[in-house]
Amino acid sequence: MAPLASLAASALPAAEKDPLVALKSIRVPLIFIHGTRDSVIPHANSDALHAAAPGSRLWKIPDADHIAALAFPGPWREKLVAAMDAAVR
Repeated sequence: MAPLASLAASALPAAEKDPLVALKSIRVPLIFIHGTRDSVIPHANSDALHAAAPGSRLWKIPDADHIAALAFPGPWREKLVAAMDAAVR
């Protein structure tokens, strides 16, 4: 586990706040965006969240680090704007 992740793990919610359980109550479109070079959050986490959220989308941004995926140029940005636009219509 990365050093930052191990520090954060102790502050995470208890089992009753499990994100996989919380996903069952979310009724809006979900898009999980994960950089392929993320060293903070394991890829298995976004894979599990995506699998637990029927109808969700998982976009892996090539060569992007943690959070830096949001700053990475590429066609996924336009896809995100289009998805958000469609969700509010």
